[in-house]
Amino acid sequence: MSMIEGFKIFKNGIENWFSVALNMFILKREVTCKIKNIGSVQLKKGKNYLNSPLFRALVFSTSKNLSQDQYELLKSYLPQIDNEIINVKNYHDNHEFKFLNKEVSLIFESFIFGDYDYIPYTNGDSIIDIGGNVGDTAIYFANKGYNVVAFEPLPHIYEIAKKNIDLNPSIKEKIIFVNKAVSCKNGVITIKYNKNDTAGASEYAKADQEVTVDTITIENIIEEYNIQPNILKIDCEGCEVNIVKHSDLSMFKQIIMEYHTNTTGVSENILIDILKKQGFTLKNQLKFKNDGKGILYMIK
Repeated sequence: MSMIEGFKIFKNGIENWFSVALNMFILKREVTCKIKNIGSVQLKKGKNYLNSPLFRALVFSTSKNLSQDQYELLKSYLPQIDNEIINVKNYHDNHEFKFLNKEVSLIFESFIFGDYDYIPYTNGDSIIDIGGNVGDTAIYFANKGYNVVAFEPLPHIYEIAKKNIDLNPSIKEKIIFVNKAVSCKNGVITIKYNKNDTAGASEYAKADQEVTVDTITIENIIEEYNIQPNILKIDCEGCEVNIVKHSDLSMFKQIIMEYHTNTTGVSENILIDILKKQGFTLKNQLKFKNDGKGILYMIK
C-alpha cells in the first residue's frame, strides 16, 4: 500500500487521523484511534496497522451507507484487531464463523454488507462460485444451505481459503474448493496480481506478479462435479467476458455477475444482450461509484 493510499484511509475514516499517524509512524508509541461511526481502539506501539486487514476493513467501512445495527456489529470487531483468527458474525442470522485476519473487507461484503442477501434459496440448490478468493462467499453460501463448488486461481489465496473452510467444520462438507481458473476453454492461463492486493487479480491486471494456472470450462465443471446447474456467481475481475461470450449458460436459473467494463473495455450491455438471447431477464443492476463496474442479477 502506497503512502498516498494510506493517507486517504486515515483522512476519510479516522477522526483523530493526525494523532494516529504521528504516534504510529513518527513517535512509534501506543495511541487511541477513533474510527468514525464505529468507536475507539487502542493501537500498540511500533506496529503499522495499515498492514492489518481487519483494521483497514473497519476504516473502509466508514464510507458505507450502513444501518446503526450494522455499525454496532462492526464495533464487536475492535477488540479483535490484533488477532490472527477473527470471529465473523453473519448480520442476518447471527451465525458465527472463524476466518484468518486476511482480506477481511471481502468477508464483510458477504456477512455484514449483504451483497448476496437478495438471492433466494430453494432446498437442494447448488451454486458455482467463480472467484472464490479467501472462501468468504463459499462459506456464506454454504451457511444459506447451498451446495458450493468454488474456484480460485491464485495458489496462495487458495491455501488461505482452505484454512478458512477448515476453521468452520459445520459447513465444510457442503463446499468443494478448487485451485483453477474458469475460462471458455480448458488449458492454462496467466493471472496477474499485485503482491499486496490480490482482490484485483486477473489476466487484464497491470501488476507486479503473475502465475500460470490450469483452466476449466463451465461445461466440464458441471460434468466433473455432477452439478445440477442452478445458480452461477461470477466475480473474476474480467474473465466474465470470455465466459459469457463463448459459453452456453442457458441451463442456469440465476446468474450473479460482477462486470468490469473499465478493465475489459466490453460494455455490460453486450453481456446483458448475450444472456437475454440465452433466455435470461435482467432482474437487478447495481452500479458502483467507480465507472464501468457493477453487478448484474439475471434470472429466468
